[in-house]
Amino acid sequence: MHARNYRVPAEQRQILRILYLPMVYGVISFLSYRFFSAYIYYSFIQAAYESVTLSAFLLLLIQYVAATSTEYSAEAALSKKDKRKMPLFFCFRIRPSKPYFMHAVKWMVLQYAFIKPLVSLISIITEAAGVFCEGTWDPHFASSYLEVVDVIAMFAALYGLILFYIITKDILANRNPLSKFLAIKIVIFLGIFQNFVFDLLADHGIIKGEQQLA
Repeated sequence: MHARNYRVPAEQRQILRILYLPMVYGVISFLSYRFFSAYIYYSFIQAAYESVTLSAFLLLLIQYVAATSTEYSAEAALSKKDKRKMPLFFCFRIRPSKPYFMHAVKWMVLQYAFIKPLVSLISIITEAAGVFCEGTWDPHFASSYLEVVDVIAMFAALYGLILFYIITKDILANRNPLSKFLAIKIVIFLGIFQNFVFDLLADHGIIKGEQQLA
């Protein structure tokens, strides 16, 4: 529908990037069953595209906010926002009307679109070299360090999205962004939580890997 009625490119470009996520999941799932021995490489590609989806969602929200301003600028739309406390870090205050706010939010979320593919690339290289060892926290292998970097980058991206939503939820009320926000977060972060649980179970010997499909 969006591809056939491409009339608002700035918004629809991000919507299409988000809509590609289920297709990416489908392709990766098919390849993981067909060529299961190489699944770890497919999972890195999937994770990299998830970071693109998060960035696309932020850019879409920014376009929605900008559309409410006569200057078609998110900064202009936020110019009347008052100073308020930061979520979780209540001893700090932010001023959404200041230019640094948009720069900080963009940095917090868009860094994940760079860090995650980089982590995935390093993971693929270290896996091929035999020093990755997925599912273990042994400091002699790369997976433990890459996992820490990934979690920190993911937390920053999630916090940036939540912060931007809290500030702009009144502006975006007619767009109903909460349902879209929760849908994307549930799909992506439940997958990450699932991997964490299975890695934990495997690390404690509760479940064991097999060389063939069961």
